[in-house]
Amino acid sequence: MIVPTLLALLALMPGGEAPAEYAQPRARRTVIEGRVMRSGQGLRDVAIWVRDSRSGYDTPTAVAVTGPDGRYSVFVHEGTYYVSAHRAGHSSSPAQREVTVPATGPANFSLIEAPPTAVDGIATGRGVLIGIADYAGTSYDLSYSDDDALAFAAALTAGRNWQPENLIVILNRQATGNAIYAAVQRMATLADSDDLCLFFFSGHGGRSRGVRDVIGDAYLIETNLTDNVYDDDLGGWIAELPSTQFLGVIAACYSGGFINSSGVRAMDVAEEAETFGESFAQGLLRSIERNRRMSPTALARNGFGVVITSSRHDQPSWESHRLRHDVLVHFLLEGMEGPADTSGDGWISAQELFAYARPRVTGFHSRQTAQLYDSRPGVPLNFLDLSARIPHTLTITDGPRGEPMTVNADGVVACRVRAEDSRGGTPKYLWSADFGSFDDDRSITPNWIAPSNATGRDLSVTITLSARSSHDPAVFDEASFTVTVLPGQRGDVRITRGPAVDPAYAAPGERIACSVGVDDGVGAGLSYLWRALDASGTEVGGFDDPHSATPTWIAPAQTGDLTLAVTVTSSAGEQQHTDTRGDLVRVRPRLSKSFPPGARMVAIPGTPVGVGDPGPALGASAIASWDRHAQSYAAGTAISMAEGLGFWALFAEAAEAGVLSEAWTQDSFSWNLHAGWNIVGNPWEQPVHIGALSSDTPGSVPPLAWNYRDGGYELVADVEGLPGIGTELLPWHSYWLYAEQDCTVTLDRALVPMETSRDDGTNGWSISPVIRTASGRDGGVLLGVTDGEPLAASAPPPPIGGPQVALLGGDGRRLAVDLRADSEVRPQWEIAIGAMPGEEVTVRWPDLSEVPDDLRLCLVDRNTGTVTSMHTGASYRYISGETPRRLVMRVRPRGAMLMVSGLTAYQRDDAASVSYVLSAPATVTVEVRNMAGRRVSEVVRERSAEEGLQTLVWDFRSGAGTPIPAGRYLLQVTARSEAGESVSALAPVDVRR
Repeated sequence: MIVPTLLALLALMPGGEAPAEYAQPRARRTVIEGRVMRSGQGLRDVAIWVRDSRSGYDTPTAVAVTGPDGRYSVFVHEGTYYVSAHRAGHSSSPAQREVTVPATGPANFSLIEAPPTAVDGIATGRGVLIGIADYAGTSYDLSYSDDDALAFAAALTAGRNWQPENLIVILNRQATGNAIYAAVQRMATLADSDDLCLFFFSGHGGRSRGVRDVIGDAYLIETNLTDNVYDDDLGGWIAELPSTQFLGVIAACYSGGFINSSGVRAMDVAEEAETFGESFAQGLLRSIERNRRMSPTALARNGFGVVITSSRHDQPSWESHRLRHDVLVHFLLEGMEGPADTSGDGWISAQELFAYARPRVTGFHSRQTAQLYDSRPGVPLNFLDLSARIPHTLTITDGPRGEPMTVNADGVVACRVRAEDSRGGTPKYLWSADFGSFDDDRSITPNWIAPSNATGRDLSVTITLSARSSHDPAVFDEASFTVTVLPGQRGDVRITRGPAVDPAYAAPGERIACSVGVDDGVGAGLSYLWRALDASGTEVGGFDDPHSATPTWIAPAQTGDLTLAVTVTSSAGEQQHTDTRGDLVRVRPRLSKSFPPGARMVAIPGTPVGVGDPGPALGASAIASWDRHAQSYAAGTAISMAEGLGFWALFAEAAEAGVLSEAWTQDSFSWNLHAGWNIVGNPWEQPVHIGALSSDTPGSVPPLAWNYRDGGYELVADVEGLPGIGTELLPWHSYWLYAEQDCTVTLDRALVPMETSRDDGTNGWSISPVIRTASGRDGGVLLGVTDGEPLAASAPPPPIGGPQVALLGGDGRRLAVDLRADSEVRPQWEIAIGAMPGEEVTVRWPDLSEVPDDLRLCLVDRNTGTVTSMHTGASYRYISGETPRRLVMRVRPRGAMLMVSGLTAYQRDDAASVSYVLSAPATVTVEVRNMAGRRVSEVVRERSAEEGLQTLVWDFRSGAGTPIPAGRYLLQVTARSEAGESVSALAPVDVRR
């Protein structure tokens, strides 16, 4: 958990005068001890938290971490204490126990498995703040690190979203490695997923040289200089927090190593957070992926907040007697007073604070450069609410006004206004008038439609605008202006709104609500007549009451744009006045599709209509799009539905989608691709051959595409001589396409590939291995030999959650396709497979009937040396470890005859060294028999071996494991080929004791 370091390796900057030695109270010391259990077993690495008060900061009196048997003991002074046990992902029962000492009792606890703390809807700020100025001895003492932590805590509580009791503050000699671990564990058990969590450290930092076999590890130095906190340790602890809203502030020498390791370029605020060495950031991401098994739709959230460090990985940090703080901390505190709030919204984000402090740090000390890790660039992490300090006002600065100011009945006045919110929000508008109506009374620029004026004189109408803050509805401003409506004819009727339908798009048979707004000036009796007409003027569909002001219309079986019209008649004395208006109602077919649970790459055929967010329409629990310019996923953002648009969808359970869509009737469809990876979708309801794909820049887009469904990638290709690979782009699916450069790609469904037949003598063949684990599968790689030009294609962006497979090219690229020339002698392919540690991985390969008879294939596990013939078995299994497994597929010519030659055996000490030569690959069994022919030992059984020299060692023991007597024995090697032929060889071996 916490690894000791060597004092000789510490790189410490000199500080100021040493503070007074830590003074122990004179009260009598005693002990609190106990044990943490679950299911009768002691639990190790559980944090025990002891405190004597609930007031002020959450500062421990003592801490402990349970040993292998779950036991702990802490020394305290006599009094009453509250003791609790914490381990992330668990809940303690009881959560807290009161203990009085010296009348000690054991403070036993049991832990139970529990889901993450329920979200309470309150974004509580919780933090761990460590400040160490007093180190063991006096040589390494600093002057202001403890003041840094206290001042940062005070700056937090000056905001509205931080309370002292939610801040764990540990200073000086209390800040041991165990105390830091316990504090983070306590925060992890008290927080829920909508809380904001913070880790602050000010003190010494170091970087290792060869410690733990990793060069460049960064670590925080605890008060005793021994149990230091390494970057990947801290990453693992922080990954267990239930919230991804995290801010880390590390003011220590070489603290940039917590973002990137030695030899990797430093992060700059304007750079993408993509390249890291073995560091806190990378360890944190890896821990999150492992602990949370994130799905593809969570890719954009696979970061973990923001981390600010005081220096680069190769720089010391400095504290200043003039500033009386660490240089970074001083400018952070200065920005937290308000100057960092550059948006003026009353919130300080971590990014705003870094942008404020970074240039000032370097300006104060040219050899110190603050660093930033931002997991979601462009998304502010608001952590400090200073809105109480900023008076909140909203002021109408221009208008409201209208044009023209005098109108006839039915006249239109264009209204406009401008208002400003002191906190930077977008005001909300509401227009009202004594008479008349608005086309949109919540717009900033609505149109007001004047009413009829039957008074015989000018009518003055007051139009009023109310502007309110989107942050606080109680903050508003109002203003008005007056419009003159000239007299109009008595009894005029005018449709002022609509006719309107809901929904605007419908499927055949659906019921649509109709409405209309009317003004006749004097309120005379109105009558209505509704009709729905097709392009030929024929009435279609049916109304439940065509004479109602709000009828319901049932859409007909025919689809298309239909006209919904209403005629309104007003009677005033002997005069009748009418107004007729119509609007289009769009009847479209409803496309249905069943989706099983899991993640999929999806596209809706045709042009979806009436679909805002595709998630609810498809029944998906989450949606993620691909930003082709940034070459990254974008989850949780709105997707504007359009034809040919592809995206990811995560289905928590089986779903039945029903989407209105207008068929794409043209025979071709084009996409503008950006250099790199793009996601496109088949816009038709029928499959289209991938060979119908062409580019305006020949050669810029390989004829390869990948779709993800049922837990893995599937390859679609139009490459000559590749049997068994999909060739069609299917409806409801989207696909990865890779473009070498910006280009326009066109899919023409009128193009049909010519039927071709392969010559029996062709040398072209391919294999697409399928890798399966409990969390998914991946079958998106293709390797083999082609009669045409060799082809190598990069692997698409990997999803997180299932296995990740790639072919390793000679230039180090991760490939999905690697087709070699048939002239290459003895080709081999290296396959890298990443999976969750401890998962069983099964590698399967399809029918090998396409492989020429004169070739044989085998799979070699580089980790274990295991050789598997791919002709005698259909799969290979192993248990995954922490690092990707490397497998090699080799191709060898099949030998004409299997022979075992050169069999020799001679004694070396207490064992026999055996060697022999195989003329071709085979499955080998090696036995030892006595001179009567009876078997006494089986040295090797059914082991796959390659052609060539083979060696092994026999330990002179029988099949039961006992030493055999001295004497002469016969060694028999039996080899069996894939074709079933079997050959043997014998050789004597003398056993001397």
